[in-house]
Amino acid sequence: FPSHDTPTLLLLESTASGSRVGTVEAWINLQSHSTPTVGSGEYTHRCIWGRGATFMNFGVRSDGRLRFYWYNSGTNQNWYQSASGVIKLNTWHHVAAVFTGGNGYLYVDGVLVSGNKIDDGTDTGSIAFNGIATGTFSDGGIHYLGQENGEPAQSRWLGYISNFHLVNGTAKYTSNFTPASSPLSVISDTKFLFANRNRFIDLSTVPYSPTVNSTPSVQAFSPFVPTAVYSAVTHGGSAYFDGSADYLTVPDNA
Repeated sequence: FPSHDTPTLLLLESTASGSRVGTVEAWINLQSHSTPTVGSGEYTHRCIWGRGATFMNFGVRSDGRLRFYWYNSGTNQNWYQSASGVIKLNTWHHVAAVFTGGNGYLYVDGVLVSGNKIDDGTDTGSIAFNGIATGTFSDGGIHYLGQENGEPAQSRWLGYISNFHLVNGTAKYTSNFTPASSPLSVISDTKFLFANRNRFIDLSTVPYSPTVNSTPSVQAFSPFVPTAVYSAVTHGGSAYFDGSADYLTVPDNA
């Protein structure tokens, strides 16, 4: 599921809420970083997923850090983030943000990269993550895939997002793990599973209908077999021409 510099927006409407336990994960392939416009909080990075109007997002900073950021109901900016350079451009990475017991943990390619909450630019924050926007880890409200609501222009994703999975009530990963080698399947607490089929569809038990903005498109490019040979039987029968030097010739007796 690639998102271009034009916004990719989807709306999920629900009033459900859940515990402060949950997982957000996806495979990502980022093609370029954004230029941040905010100070120490720097929440205007490329955004995989964001929610509501509270500047909550999960994305990649301009220095290659994976970050889960939120702005609480007071005046504090809070986040978990990896070391710089962890997310490489033009490379498939599995990323996950896992919340349990009031704490957050970030994983990149199955390796724990952060368990340290940062508050207003320091490493001494004491306000534990208390949920997504509503005070609970919830699937309620408006969700954005491919941008953040508060700063859409700077936060738009440029690249690919595959197998985006939102789980409410289950911490899927509690230690280092090997990411799946095939598309994800729905589990009991799945609230949203998107971008792992040949069309825009939510595979959760109670599926949502996404609203797609601009021109995102489904691609055969996959985190599981990114160099696989194209097969018309598997991928369909079409040919792409670049409008420049591409053409075919056919013998006159064909």
